[in-house]
Amino acid sequence: MLDLKIITKKVVFRLPKSKIVLFDAVNKKIVIDTILFQYDYFVLDTRGGEVVLNYRALLKLFKRILSFNNKSFKGYIKFIKKQYFLSVIDTINPTILLTYIDNDPYFHKICKARPGIVGIGIQNGARTHYNYSDKTKEKFNIPYYFVHGNHAKSTYISYGHQCKKIFEVGSIKLDYYMARFKSEVKYRYQICLISTWTSGETLNGVYPFSSKNQYNSLLQIKNVIKKQKYSLVVALKTNTQSEKDFYKDLFADTADYHYSDNDMGSYDICMKSKVILSTYSTLGFEMQAIGKDVIFFNLCSDKRYTHSSPNTITSTDNDKLFSLINRSISGNFYYKYNTDSDIHCVFNKPPSYELIKIFIDSKL
Repeated sequence: MLDLKIITKKVVFRLPKSKIVLFDAVNKKIVIDTILFQYDYFVLDTRGGEVVLNYRALLKLFKRILSFNNKSFKGYIKFIKKQYFLSVIDTINPTILLTYIDNDPYFHKICKARPGIVGIGIQNGARTHYNYSDKTKEKFNIPYYFVHGNHAKSTYISYGHQCKKIFEVGSIKLDYYMARFKSEVKYRYQICLISTWTSGETLNGVYPFSSKNQYNSLLQIKNVIKKQKYSLVVALKTNTQSEKDFYKDLFADTADYHYSDNDMGSYDICMKSKVILSTYSTLGFEMQAIGKDVIFFNLCSDKRYTHSSPNTITSTDNDKLFSLINRSISGNFYYKYNTDSDIHCVFNKPPSYELIKIFIDSKL
């Protein structure tokens, strides 16, 4: 006998008439808990977790497929995917299209194709020259963009991406943590290293976050830990043995290795550490925004990726790293962003999600 729960969990037949559509279900819990809980909304899963088989949406989709005249198979797949999203959205007929995945090209295309819908993008992770130019050839189109700080705003505009207005509000994930999960700070470690591991036996990345640059940073950290005997914890990205083995090959038993199934686990372990070490992670910029001592590494020659020179390591000489860690532990840490356009993340009152709700209310 078929388990109907399995089928209905994967397939959506009925579509509501909702005022808001959340585009992409990734991190939906944070968006729902902080913003959408008080509104009429529908979550459009864009990654295959759910498939909409609503007859009205399918009828729209079939009519649009017939108009396609590009012979490229890759172009045909992209066309169908875009038209599928548009058919579902047109059937729901929302006032607002919201996403927490601001770098999704399909969201940009849909905002361009449906200018009558209020498109709202919320910055999900660190955004810089790499994201807005070096890595992409296509122009973003985010009508109303809520970003972590001035760096995303100024860089986005400098590369000619489309928008009506950009708001610097901070990180909703950080604000969510600080409002609901933050506990009394009791330091367990002197140093927390934020993992940048992706997969395999090496750190994956392209310039300026190449495997070589990142690995050289880790060798510096290893030398400092070995010489000074600092307590170190590595905030792991995954619960895989291969990631843990990668760092254990470097630090062995001189470090603890922390992973939490809870999305807020990395924030917890950073809060319980005196010094945070980061290559170019969102978490590092968020911790700096709330006043934590963060040391960044930029071992490439591209100065665009050095945003606060006093606390950024730019060479393989260990002296500055020694000095910065010791200054933090002694309570004499100092940093300053090089310019206003280097500010990656702000931490404001009221929190970012309250400001987003105020904007949504103004459009409904």
